[in-house]
Amino acid sequence: MMSGQRRLSPAVLACALGLVAGLFCQASALQTEDAIEPIGPGVVNWTTRMVTATGVGAPPVNAANSAQARAMAERAATVVAQRNLLEVVQGVRVDAATLVENHLVQNDVVRTRVMGIIKNVRPIRMQHLPDGSVEVTVGLPLSGELADALLPKEFGRRPAAGGAPSAAKPPPPPQVTPPPTAAPESPRPPETPPAPPKEPLPGVAAKPSEPKLSASPAPPTAPSSGAYTGLIVDARGLGLKPALVPRLFDEQGQEIYVGGVLSRDQAVQNGVAGYSKDLVAASRQPRVTDNPLIVKGVKAAGTKGTDVVLSPEGAQKIKQTESQSQYLRQARVVLVYD
Repeated sequence: MMSGQRRLSPAVLACALGLVAGLFCQASALQTEDAIEPIGPGVVNWTTRMVTATGVGAPPVNAANSAQARAMAERAATVVAQRNLLEVVQGVRVDAATLVENHLVQNDVVRTRVMGIIKNVRPIRMQHLPDGSVEVTVGLPLSGELADALLPKEFGRRPAAGGAPSAAKPPPPPQVTPPPTAAPESPRPPETPPAPPKEPLPGVAAKPSEPKLSASPAPPTAPSSGAYTGLIVDARGLGLKPALVPRLFDEQGQEIYVGGVLSRDQAVQNGVAGYSKDLVAASRQPRVTDNPLIVKGVKAAGTKGTDVVLSPEGAQKIKQTESQSQYLRQARVVLVYD
């Protein structure tokens, strides 16, 4: 045997292999937390709300020089990636009945806008391959311009007859009428409390009256501390499919969310709901912050299975807490599916 050769012991080798396997498993676990859906030549990440597609371009043989060949390969790869991106976007579900493709076919204005948006996307990753070809990945957010082009103008919560501000004005009027009646009575009691303090100053009789006053402001803080900061719907095992506009119903078919609660601006800017493949990962999403209400779905509804029918307990809990927390009006909703 050659003395210069050294072999790793089985224990060291097993440890090294275990470390590599552990890192691989950890990376895989992090990836599976995202709700990723392959569509055609690309993917939709419903957690990050991003559509991506890749294209490859080869350098032309008649290029004047290497720099020109590279630039032409990059341009060719970008065009292919944009074409693939359009194919992926067309397969995205808008709601329980339609795909983006249906909107493009039925409405020329929508088609023109979407085509323009995709034509203007820029590469988010570019890789030059050894053979001189270039691989380009382009991405398009589901929120923002794309959502604005696809959502109908009449979508969302309709303001009251006097407009959205009028809905906020009704609360103040009732508060203005009670003060006049309470005003004459309130000044008289305050006059008596100031007088007693002068007598008890030397003694300790005045101090017990102060804790009684401090106890009254405490109750209002209790309900606010229990307010929910978001909603997580556990729809695992129901065959739910992600969409731009998912809806929540109770078992009687009454819509709890989305059109009658969420404004169009909120739906466009933030999306109607987030998605996750894992319940723990969903609770860590900034969309629902630190104290989400978790309810159970009992059935996927709609032609394409994008809506969720909630359990009676879950639907009742939402109706009881939404008026205080208003997480639905802020689109703080995450759906967990498998």
